Amino acid sequence: MVPYYGDFAEDATVNIPFNTFTSDDPSASVTVTDLADGDIKVYKDGNDAEIVTDGATVLINFDSTTGNHLVTIDTSAHSDYSTGAEYAVRLNGITVDGATLNAWIGAFSIERAGGALAVAKTIKTETALIVADTGTTLENRLIAIEADTDVIDDGTSGLVKIASDVAAVLVDTGATLENRLIAIEADTNELQTDDYPTRFTAIETLINDIGSGSAGISIKAESSVETVAGAPTNTYAVTDQLDGVYHIVPDDGADDTDMYYQFDIGTTGIPIEVEWVGYAQGNNDTYLVYFYNWVTTSWDQVHALAGTPGTTEQTHAFSATIEHVGADGDVGKVRLRFLSTDGAVIATDFILCDYAIDNTTSISSILADTDELQTDDIPALIATAQADLNIITDADGTILGAAAIAAIWDATEAVTGQAHSYEYLLAWLYRRFFNKALVIDANGNIAIRNEADGADIATGNVVDNAGTTTMAAFTIL
Repeated sequence: MVPYYGDFAEDATVNIPFNTFTSDDPSASVTVTDLADGDIKVYKDGNDAEIVTDGATVLINFDSTTGNHLVTIDTSAHSDYSTGAEYAVRLNGITVDGATLNAWIGAFSIERAGGALAVAKTIKTETALIVADTGTTLENRLIAIEADTDVIDDGTSGLVKIASDVAAVLVDTGATLENRLIAIEADTNELQTDDYPTRFTAIETLINDIGSGSAGISIKAESSVETVAGAPTNTYAVTDQLDGVYHIVPDDGADDTDMYYQFDIGTTGIPIEVEWVGYAQGNNDTYLVYFYNWVTTSWDQVHALAGTPGTTEQTHAFSATIEHVGADGDVGKVRLRFLSTDGAVIATDFILCDYAIDNTTSISSILADTDELQTDDIPALIATAQADLNIITDADGTILGAAAIAAIWDATEAVTGQAHSYEYLLAWLYRRFFNKALVIDANGNIAIRNEADGADIATGNVVDNAGTTTMAAFTIL
């Protein structure tokens, strides 16, 4: 089996080590001759035309160690190295221990579709859209707040309420101001403790659900069925280790054998290949290898094993497609079949099914969550806060004068417990929306800082309250 060296970012450097040995038994390390950079061939997506400028170099006898070599591939060397593609690397016409060899030495991919690198790029793009959208919307809202604040004057140019109306203003507007501030605080808390944590927890969960889309997951056989055969030696259960203990299935006494192994790769699994190590006994006999096609409900032949005398072991990897995994009542089932009309014994030492996880649903859910943040939660909550502030500034056209402002704040000061001036707290409210709350240490302490000199204007903290993240009220400095 050709080793897979992983999924790499675009223009990354790929290192592929390989070894050379003598043909003796036991073998020993030996150097390679007739190997130059031009003997390294790189192929894209199974195409038999090699990449001409492949950026590949070789270091023979790496670290002055005989038989250990290193191929390095610079994927920025040619435009054929592109995202979403798979690559295979082989050596052509090298000489080892006097013999000429052609050998595959490794495979890799660049930002494989559905892999961790590709998904991370998608999330980064969506996050940038959230920041851009929210930043623009917030700026427009703050400009409107500033404009509304400017119309509150000192009473010399606005309409001043007569003394007989002051008592009514105190009672009605004071209560309204308190209620509106509570509503704004509630909306802000919802952003902090509901929408953002819920959405990002959902995104984190979906990311955690993304399986090894960049490289295969392997699973052992869950069962075997000997449809036509003699009495087996051992069962499928011994095939999970490469240990020389075989599941041996002889013919039925008339040279006929028909059996299959079954794997369960789950509801989101996509089969890649089945690795098999074993022997097919019978000189010049043949064992045909099939995958069951759940779409056509027939068997697809993928290989023909040549029988050999005795117990000469063979190693094969049989490639599968999406049609080779079951659905509905047979969801996740993969079957590999051996069929012969002349073979004596099919024996399996080791068999695994390699598969990947289908990330399509997870990525769609992430995109849906980020779209909801952009088009629903944030604009709606900011619009609610804007409506509340319009009431505070008396959106029906009445402008409060200096005397009314002072009287109103005297009444509401007893409720809020704050001894600051009306103008100071209104300016602080503006800064509360304008400036970010920064986490300033590992204990959850946070601060809001002046945009001019960076000095703290309010402090608070965030705590974990029985599994719920809670922000305490700010202390105004």
